[in-house]
Amino acid sequence: MTVRTYSPKRVVCSVQGVPISGFADGTFVEVDRAEDLVTKDVGADGEVGAVISADRSGTITVTLQAVSASNDFLSGLMLPTELTGLLYTFPVQVVDASGRTVVIAPECWVKKAPKVDFAKDKGTRQWVLETGNIKWDVIGGN
Repeated sequence: MTVRTYSPKRVVCSVQGVPISGFADGTFVEVDRAEDLVTKDVGADGEVGAVISADRSGTITVTLQAVSASNDFLSGLMLPTELTGLLYTFPVQVVDASGRTVVIAPECWVKKAPKVDFAKDKGTRQWVLETGNIKWDVIGGN
């Protein structure tokens, strides 16, 4: 029997070719398509059809510790859009090096600045990166 392993340290999220670090505890990278791939369409007489969506847009959410230097990097990617009013895009790649999952989004942008709060604990910053095209090379196991 083969023992399969997973290590969060081997999940690499690269934004514009730069590895992101300082992830928060818990879910630290989440990839989500905006639409279902297939939806059923049931007619009045009960006949069923399947509609395949062409929408490949979605979000990649990265949750960092508030003390992570990667917050500064992501802030820098947000500023050109905020200052110029022109959309600034960059590629994002998520790879599980202890498994087989590979996600590529060739053009992403910062959807909005993360909520900033201060408390007794260091807290987190949640960056939502939006894209028009999430490519699943593989959604694999470990």
